[in-house]
Amino acid sequence: MSKINHYGKLVLFDLAGTLVTEKNEGGSLVASSLSEAFSLSGFSVTGGQIRTIRGKEKKEGISELLKQLSNSETAVVEGTVQVIYTDFIRLIKDHLSDFAEIPGTAEVFRTLEKMNMAVGIGSGFPLKIIKALIDFTGWKNQADIPYINSFENFPNGRPSPLMVFDFMRQFNIKDPKNVLKVGDTTADMREGKAAGCITVGVLSGAHDRKTIQAENPDYILPDITYIPALFQDLK
Repeated sequence: MSKINHYGKLVLFDLAGTLVTEKNEGGSLVASSLSEAFSLSGFSVTGGQIRTIRGKEKKEGISELLKQLSNSETAVVEGTVQVIYTDFIRLIKDHLSDFAEIPGTAEVFRTLEKMNMAVGIGSGFPLKIIKALIDFTGWKNQADIPYINSFENFPNGRPSPLMVFDFMRQFNIKDPKNVLKVGDTTADMREGKAAGCITVGVLSGAHDRKTIQAENPDYILPDITYIPALFQDLK
């Protein structure tokens, strides 16, 4: 039987920095992998430059950063983008075991399900990485995750609201105010704002409170374990 009419509200979570920690001894695993991927192609990037593309679909982010490095608005060489992207994905896959769930994530999923909420996971990572991380954490064995998607499946990445709209369409939700968009980056907040849904910034990932606050989200929380209690404010 279809689940379309089962859920009352939707919660779309980002992945890295929102549901999983990505810290190693050198700092952010995603940032260090991006930096190394650029370095392998002969480019030097700073941590600050990498933070400007966090939360975005990875090929789009790489292309955007290459434009910054060349100080040009002209199109970057697509082959260079693909090489850096391929190296980045290889580096992430090699270090999947260095990721861990934000403590309490599986319990949040179970609680939301009991509250008649549909959980979605959407990321700028390719779908194969998203699914590998979900398998690694074991979430699918502990709670229902009825929507999993990647911006590689859409013509535009964040801040485009296309994934939010796709999530809503699949669950026959018409009002975007019945949707929470949860993430740790400005790109997440802009995605939610573009969709017209409720935006929730979490401080467990790439961007700090001041950076997220600049996007005027509806809520800022320390991490996702505060999400279930938030619904008391939304009734």
